[in-house]
Amino acid sequence: MRMAWMTICATVLLAGYAHADIDNTGDLLLGGQAVIQGSMTVQAAAGMTASSATMTASGDNIYTLTLSSSIHLTGGGVKWADGSISTTASSGGSGTVPCPSGSVMVSSAGVTMGCIFQDENSYATWDDAQEYCYRNYGGRLPSASEWYVAAYSLALDSETDGWEWVGDQHGQYHCLIGETSIRDNTWTYDSSSFDFRCWIPR
Repeated sequence: MRMAWMTICATVLLAGYAHADIDNTGDLLLGGQAVIQGSMTVQAAAGMTASSATMTASGDNIYTLTLSSSIHLTGGGVKWADGSISTTASSGGSGTVPCPSGSVMVSSAGVTMGCIFQDENSYATWDDAQEYCYRNYGGRLPSASEWYVAAYSLALDSETDGWEWVGDQHGQYHCLIGETSIRDNTWTYDSSSFDFRCWIPR
């Protein structure tokens, strides 16, 4: 029988309570879910008592670990669901999840908006593009406004070499942007295929 273990060996401060999931390789995942086949055992490290952690199961054996107190971990960082690792947090004990490899953080007026990928993905329909972004990154297509802020403030690859999808839609029509200028936009059917890039909200 396969067992999934959690050993706390990183550094993170979680105020109040936190919800975390454990995958079947033994990693602590923040912001994801794991379907566990078989049983699961939670092993508490030093400084974390059994009474501070509970394991609950919902349909299809999706287990969620609920922690009712702070965890003080001692090195190595926190591994997120996209594989990136955080080793520090901003002042106040909270930090921004880093952008996946190949993407960059977009901010406006000092406010973090999200991550956008530096380069385009090749032709896909609007629906397929949305599904790809969600399946691979938990993201979506950027709105026209998000795309424009990113293109205006950053140097995105291939941002004006032809139309690319953004998330705005009106009925069966979906928005395209950036043909020869970052201000170019038009509408077309979602069954057409164009380049796209993913957006991950933060």
